[in-house]
Amino acid sequence: MNKHLSNSIFGIMDDNKQRKLGRGIADRRKRLRDNLWPDLDEDALWLRKTRVGFTTIPRTITLIGRILDQMSGKGSPVSGTYLTLWCWVFDEGFVEIRTPREFAYESGFAGPRAEATWRTRMRKLEELGIVSVKAGLAGDFQYVLMYDPIKVIQTLYESRSQDLAFQSLMHRLIQIGADDEPAAQGTTNNLFINETDSGFAVEPAQSDAPLSTHNTQAEAIAWAKSKFPTSKLHVARVRQLSNKRLPDHWRQV
Repeated sequence: MNKHLSNSIFGIMDDNKQRKLGRGIADRRKRLRDNLWPDLDEDALWLRKTRVGFTTIPRTITLIGRILDQMSGKGSPVSGTYLTLWCWVFDEGFVEIRTPREFAYESGFAGPRAEATWRTRMRKLEELGIVSVKAGLAGDFQYVLMYDPIKVIQTLYESRSQDLAFQSLMHRLIQIGADDEPAAQGTTNNLFINETDSGFAVEPAQSDAPLSTHNTQAEAIAWAKSKFPTSKLHVARVRQLSNKRLPDHWRQV
């Protein structure tokens, strides 16, 4: 078989497999929801497939906002301003602001200094490098280009120690299988497989928050090897003895 044709066929098969897997997970969540709320009328919910006026945002947006607030300085949180931009952006990563007062209000600012405060927050976002702005007739921030926040944050941390906020963001990226996941590789040089009440959890060295949980130890090992082929894997010898600082509690696989 032609190599390119073979790759194309297997690529389509992989895509179909992923779609079926996604539908299966969605179906399970829906069955669980309906079991917990058997009298639920779906019309009372805001469902993306039946409503208009939605946007696409990173699942990590709250962690991104936390880091931006931390970096913007005490008393000058920018996460509300940043989230408002995401609620207006389209797939081009570009926002046009024709009414600054409207954006200021949506960002949480009111009163006579609302726009002035909003402008200081926008300037903070520009200084952090998370956005680029151009002036227009509507003001200094009429045109806003939104950069990949994960790449920007990774660059910002090159000159900072990787704190809990950064580690939490990297772990979440791994959990959701984000395309930005390679940025988190440095946090997964050593992975630990530990039996918990929920199953066999794959954990990074720096945290007990699982990257993934599986029914069997073999499944956990296979997942870790497929996702992080260069990482060292350690399995707990005894369930109750799992101190990551004590080598005797673990065996390498």
